[in-house]
Amino acid sequence: MTITDWYKWSVQHFKCDPHIRPKLIPGVDRLDDRLRAVLREQDLQNDLLKRKPAGGGQNQRKSKKLKTTKKQTPRACEFQRLYSEKRKELKLLAKIQGMEYQFRSRPVPNFERFHQRLERRKLYLNSLQKVTRPRCPGTLAASMEALHKRKKEEKQRTKSTDFIPRINPGSSMDYLHRQPFIPQIESTYTRPKPFHLHTSDRALSRRLYDERKRMRMDQRLEQKASDWFKRERAEFLKLRKMTNFKANPNPWRRTTVSTAG
Repeated sequence: MTITDWYKWSVQHFKCDPHIRPKLIPGVDRLDDRLRAVLREQDLQNDLLKRKPAGGGQNQRKSKKLKTTKKQTPRACEFQRLYSEKRKELKLLAKIQGMEYQFRSRPVPNFERFHQRLERRKLYLNSLQKVTRPRCPGTLAASMEALHKRKKEEKQRTKSTDFIPRINPGSSMDYLHRQPFIPQIESTYTRPKPFHLHTSDRALSRRLYDERKRMRMDQRLEQKASDWFKRERAEFLKLRKMTNFKANPNPWRRTTVSTAG
């Protein structure tokens, strides 16, 4: 093995077997890293392309370890946990519903206190109302003041003097000639009058209608009875006629045939 046939090298030449001591190639340590990588890659490819003997020589693969799964709890425990949670929820719901429909007594309200509070509220609201005076022109204000002044003077004058009625000559004076009004109470009484209702007429017409209907029904029943009697009589006569003896004709009786000449 020389440096010239380096392309024929393989991995087996570099195996460190105890009984085979590899030969050192002079100058290998002086090769650069690139050449070493190329040599190693080519030797590896050649080694893979070689046919390996059957029954040995190849590396035995390690047996795969079985995957260990985590311990799972049985499904019965999961269902039991689910049922317990549902049972707790139902108990809580029943408790809440029972508290909703539970009777809770309350004290009687203090109506007097409520009325006092309402009165205070009304007083407070009334105190908020403000009276505003209308604004108007100066001429209107002066005329209104003069009017109030005249009315006040007239009231004072009427109080100081006696009352003297003033008669308007333009009005009618016939009330002086009329008799005074005297209230009178006239006694009156009600006179009852007979009622003209249609109930009596309807009752009479209904009575006549019922009578006519009853007569028609009686006639129909009589007709049915007579028809039934006639049918029974005809059937009786037919059966009676069938019971009478009647001789059968003789089939061997000689008959004479008359020939017309």
